[in-house]
Amino acid sequence: MTLGQHIQSLRKKAGLSQEALGEALGVSRQAVSKWEADAAVPELDTLIAMSRLFGISLGQLLQIEEPMDVDAPSANESFSAEQMEAILHQYARQAQSGKEKHRIYTWVIGGLTAVLFLCGGIYIVQKFNSLQQNIYYLEGQISNLRSSVNSEINNITYRISEALEEQDNILADYSIIPVKVDISNGTVLYRLSASLKEVQEGSTARFLLNYQTTSGKIGTAETGLLQGPVFEGTVALPFNHHTDITLQVTDPNGTQRTQKVDVIYDAHEDYYRITGEAYTGYSMRSISNDELDFTIDGTYQLFYPSVAKALEFDLSLEEIKVALYYNDQLLDSAEMIPVNIRGCDNDSSTEAAIEIAPPDTAVSIVATGENQIYGLKEPFNFRRKVNEGDIIKMIFSITDNYGRTTYETGGRDKAIEIIKDNNRFSIRHVELTEDMLP
Repeated sequence: MTLGQHIQSLRKKAGLSQEALGEALGVSRQAVSKWEADAAVPELDTLIAMSRLFGISLGQLLQIEEPMDVDAPSANESFSAEQMEAILHQYARQAQSGKEKHRIYTWVIGGLTAVLFLCGGIYIVQKFNSLQQNIYYLEGQISNLRSSVNSEINNITYRISEALEEQDNILADYSIIPVKVDISNGTVLYRLSASLKEVQEGSTARFLLNYQTTSGKIGTAETGLLQGPVFEGTVALPFNHHTDITLQVTDPNGTQRTQKVDVIYDAHEDYYRITGEAYTGYSMRSISNDELDFTIDGTYQLFYPSVAKALEFDLSLEEIKVALYYNDQLLDSAEMIPVNIRGCDNDSSTEAAIEIAPPDTAVSIVATGENQIYGLKEPFNFRRKVNEGDIIKMIFSITDNYGRTTYETGGRDKAIEIIKDNNRFSIRHVELTEDMLP
């Protein structure tokens, strides 16, 4: 599995859209899309934030180590002094090798240039272009080598910085566990615990939490005063984009020690929503010069947030439906039902051919937490006089038991535009954007 495929698998397992993952990591949805298509690779600091977001180590994210047991104490990577020294020596050798190659390339270029001047005449003119290409190639190789060495040096510098920070870390272990979600009040209750490398009898501590809510408000929260040797407490956070956690320890002699613990990203409301991916298929038939018959079908695959299964959190589906619009006029709407999907043949005009599930399950809503594919009982069929530039939209929506409605806008198959080519009407797919929703 490539890194992009692994990121996509982890994102879907966490019940996140590309936009939600990008928001949690401080990047755009397009950046996430490029990662998953293996068209780009995240920066190292983004990979580290992503490993913490998904609750795995960086090595597991990069698939260079086996998954750790769920009770393992930490997903952070650390290096011994011997390992750090070995890494530095390795890249020092690479850097030195790069310098030697540069000297060799310079000597070769100088020698070849001298030979050309000695040879003179027409032969020099004929060979000059070939030599120039070789020079450009060698310069490119040198530039690539320098970039590679600089990149690795920066990587090593970052790891050394992390190692030095680890030396100053007063924490031996910590945990941050969401235990209850209250959608009505918009809060998540967390249980926090920490143990220190060195703790004095009678020391007390408290967790301090600084956050920015989804509405942009800056706020703080804290636990009460906690007794050691293991400091444990609970705190309720409003839905927010991210929360910085700090542990403040007060020793019996009055000395205070402060340690940054971690960052919470899963207190965002989107982590506790049902999400989905919708697909549509269109076909049309000309009745007259400006009148067309349309058949439109669609499916919707739901994803329940896996995090919700371990919490005191009742999340269920109330309704899933699709509405058909011609420009801004509502033509029809229908509630979608669970379906079985069979492979479509090559002549199919839709994304997938749909086979309705058996009667005893076709109209029932699946149990909470079970992913399910939904479809239309019958495709939409309608006839319409059309004009160039008209837009047909399929608006998919999910409503949960808290009355929250989520619209699906991703992809280019949710809307089509009527176009005219050689005096004949046809269609093309267009992006369904937020401003096109009802």
